[in-house]
Amino acid sequence: MCSKRTKVGMLAVALFAAVSLLATGVAFAGWFSRTPEERAAKMVERLTDDLKLNSDQQALLKKSVEEVAAKAKELRPDHDAMMTLAKDQILVGKIDKVRVKGEMTKHHAQMEAVMDFGLEKADAFLAALSPEQRQLLVKHLEDMKGHHGGWFGPGHCNR
Repeated sequence: MCSKRTKVGMLAVALFAAVSLLATGVAFAGWFSRTPEERAAKMVERLTDDLKLNSDQQALLKKSVEEVAAKAKELRPDHDAMMTLAKDQILVGKIDKVRVKGEMTKHHAQMEAVMDFGLEKADAFLAALSPEQRQLLVKHLEDMKGHHGGWFGPGHCNR
C-alpha cells in the first residue's frame, strides 16, 4: 500500500501526465480518433464531474490544460523535423549519430521546459483542491489502474 505522501506525489505526476499527454495528443485506446482539443475538453469534463469542481476550479483546470497544450503545440515543428531526419537516416541506411543526438538533445530540452510549465500548472490546480477533492482524485487514479496498467503500470505500489 502506498503512503499518503507517495499518493500525493503520484497525484501531482499523474495530473501533469494527464494534462501533458492529452495536450500533446498522446492518449489511451479509444481516444485516438479525437483531436488533442477534444481529449482535453473530455478530461476537463470528466475531472469536473469526478471531483465535483466548482466554477473557479473548473476554469483554472481548463485554462491550465489550454496553456500546456499551447506550449506543447510549439514543439510540433521540431517533432516533424525530427521525424524527417529519422526517415532520411533510414533511407540512407546509416545513422549520423552526432546529428541525431544533437536534435534529440535539443528536443528533450524543449520538452523539459513544457514539463516544468505543466508541473507548475498542476501544482496550482492541486492547491485549489480541497482535501476531499484530492482524495477523490487519488480514487480516480486508483480506479484507472485497471485501464492499460494505469498511470504507473501494473502493481506500482506493490513493488
